[in-house]
This record gives sequence, C-alpha cells and structure tokens, in this order.
Amino acid sequence: GFSVLKLWADLYPDDIDVHTLLAAVYEQRGDVENSISEYKRILELDPEKYEVFQKIAILLKNDGQFDEALNYFNLYAKHFPNKYESFSEIGDLYLTYGDYEKARTNLEKASIIAPDNISVLKSLADIEMKLGNLEKSQSLYHDAINICKTANDSAEVYESLMSYYYFTGQTNKVLEYTELAQ
Repeated sequence: GFSVLKLWADLYPDDIDVHTLLAAVYEQRGDVENSISEYKRILELDPEKYEVFQKIAILLKNDGQFDEALNYFNLYAKHFPNKYESFSEIGDLYLTYGDYEKARTNLEKASIIAPDNISVLKSLADIEMKLGNLEKSQSLYHDAINICKTANDSAEVYESLMSYYYFTGQTNKVLEYTELAQ
C-alpha cells in the first residue's frame, strides 16, 4: 500500500497520479499537512491543475485555517467563475466566520449559476432567518421544496423548515413538518 506509493513517488517524482494518490491517502489518515504538500507538488508540476485549489481550500477549512482556505477558494473561483461551487464554498466559509452579508453575496452568485441547487437555497434561507428576515427565509425554504426531486431532498428541506418553525415558535407547524420529513 502506502510504502509502494512512497517508492513510486521516489522513482517517478514528476508523476501527478502518484501525488494525487498520496494526497488522498494522507487525507484519509488525517495528515492535512502532507496532503496539502502533495497537492502543492501537483501545482508545481502542472500550474494549470486549478481544481487542486478547491481540494487544498477544503483541507484548510476543515483544519480551521479559514484565512488561508479563503485564499485558495478565491483562486478556485477565479479559474472557475461558472461553477456554483466556487461561490457556495466561499459563502459557506463566510457563514463559518459569521459574516452573513458576504456569505449571502457569494451564495446568491451560486444560486444564479445553479438555481436548482437545494443546499444553496437552504443556506440562503438560513442566513435570512439568522438576520431576522423571516418572510424571505420562509419563501426560500418553500422555493427549495418546489425543486426537490428525491425524497431525501424533501426530507432535508422539511428538517430545515422544522427548525424555522421551531425558531419562530410555530409548534403546530413543527409537528406537521416532522411528519412530512419521515
């Protein structure tokens, strides 16, 4: 397994495939530093492997290195301005910071690119709820319900609506959506 990969990397240091595999193995082992190091090596070998920016950013975010993660998410968005993930990831990071305005701005961009993305709509609804814009929040949750294609999607949105109604003190609606979520 792992020792073979390390040997392969020693024998073929310019092989992007081995560095990709090593990065994944390090990530599985929880070794963020070495995983990031392998991804950076990939970028040295091929500076146009822009998708690696996202992988590094996610590792940094999960490791609590938010400022550095934001830098890599922005690099990813610069090269993939038509992918909703570029902006949803940045929006989610700003949510982690508690900067709802910047989160909203980025999630709205993601929503324009992928208007049928349920998780983006739910995140936008969550922001509106936290900001006290309850009617807008409720409207966004219902927009999300209307585009659900699977039972799992619906259950996920119903759970968010349960939280919304709990937050707004509408316990009868909590019970209604509890039944729908099952």
